[in-house]
Amino acid sequence: MKRLLIIPLLILYVSIAFGQGVKKEYYLNYKGRETDIVQYEYEYKLVNKKEIKNGYYKEFSYSGKLTVSGYYVDDKEDGEWIYYEDGVKMKMESYKMGILDGRYEEYGKNEVIRISGFYSNNKKVGIQTFYNSKGIRFSESENTSLGLHYKEFDNDTLKFEGYLDGTNRIGTWKYYYKNGHVMSILHYFKGQLDGICESFYVNGDKLSVETFSNGKSIEQVIYYPTGNTFMQYKKDSTKGSEYNYFYANDNRSRKVSYNSMGLVISQFYDSLGLPLTSGNYKNGNGILLLYNGNQLVESESYKDYKLEGERNIYYPNGGIAKRAVYKNDEMDTVWCLYDTLGTVIDASCDADYGLINTTIIDPFNKNPLQTCMNTTGFNENYLFGYDEDSNIKASFTNGTVGMYNFIGKNLQYPRLYLEIGKEGKVVMKFVINANGKIDDIEPVRFRPSYELFYEASEECLSKMPSWSPALMFGLPVRSRFVIPISFKLE
Repeated sequence: MKRLLIIPLLILYVSIAFGQGVKKEYYLNYKGRETDIVQYEYEYKLVNKKEIKNGYYKEFSYSGKLTVSGYYVDDKEDGEWIYYEDGVKMKMESYKMGILDGRYEEYGKNEVIRISGFYSNNKKVGIQTFYNSKGIRFSESENTSLGLHYKEFDNDTLKFEGYLDGTNRIGTWKYYYKNGHVMSILHYFKGQLDGICESFYVNGDKLSVETFSNGKSIEQVIYYPTGNTFMQYKKDSTKGSEYNYFYANDNRSRKVSYNSMGLVISQFYDSLGLPLTSGNYKNGNGILLLYNGNQLVESESYKDYKLEGERNIYYPNGGIAKRAVYKNDEMDTVWCLYDTLGTVIDASCDADYGLINTTIIDPFNKNPLQTCMNTTGFNENYLFGYDEDSNIKASFTNGTVGMYNFIGKNLQYPRLYLEIGKEGKVVMKFVINANGKIDDIEPVRFRPSYELFYEASEECLSKMPSWSPALMFGLPVRSRFVIPISFKLE
């Protein structure tokens, strides 16, 4: 009998020690009484009469929507934990026995992945990846001994990479063509270009070598695709700057000097190295004609030693191949390209001045037109090729005021930045299609620390109603728009 009594007692002890079940906890009303709305639901087990979470775990909002789901093992988070906002998945984190360890992800609209990375022992490690609104990789960053290694992609193809110290570029930065070949290699020191920087043609041949000191160019050589020197530039603190241009046969074509008195054109040469004096140019004024032997290759207009008016480059048959207009020694229009019959074949903006290229084709199949937008300002649109009165720019309903009212009502301040009190300003660009729909929304320049500002701006702009598209001769055409958006706490 004694042996028979021992067995039930042991069974009873095991049942108490390892009993398990599902527990629900409910929201309280304003009187402190329990409602029938579940706040927490989880599996548990009893160990020495103590309740230990073990199994699935869920949290719900007061409206009944899931806010957290995950698993516990012996009262410690384990495996994937998912966090929701208004029932929509926003974040996933991986745990190993109560410690953040493994992959994490953050999601945007329609639960599209926007950020991913890894934890190890509660710390973020390795590569953090950012994605655009379509879930395509946009950038990557990784903390290294050299600084934050940052990469940016275009449709998942590497565009450029380099290192950051805070917001300052440091060390070597590389830019790439779409075929993967290196476009340029730049060197930075405390945010300023410093040292020897190189650029390459798309086939890998060297395009230029330029030396910088504290952000300023002091020497440069540009090469023809054949490898011959096209231009040499050197700055001397006492003598000023000197440019030497060369023909493809290595003979000098032009020498230009800058000194304390301004621009001085020293001399022009033909392909045999003989000085040129054609045209009515004299003492920094007039039209200068440049020849290659007996063939006219270029004409330039000057005023007070500065380019002022037309600059033309010619075909061997004497026809204009390329034309631009200068004002105060700077391009005032785009380059316009012609075929040998004198028909315009292309127009392109000079990106060095922060302009965005957008070629518009004449709906009557005549000449290409050009719309350029200055990324340093707001809504600075320029149409070249025709009288501006015959063209109409794209417009938002109720104009600029209506657009900013729309943004003010629909722009959501990023919750994380709101909590830490972060402010900032971003510049966004987008395309207004011929049907008025908004497309290709993206930042003009990307700063990793402003990622959530870009995301909020993109989401807001994507909600815009259709615009009135730009018109060319009464027909709708595609155009671009650039807009700054400020995030400021009051």
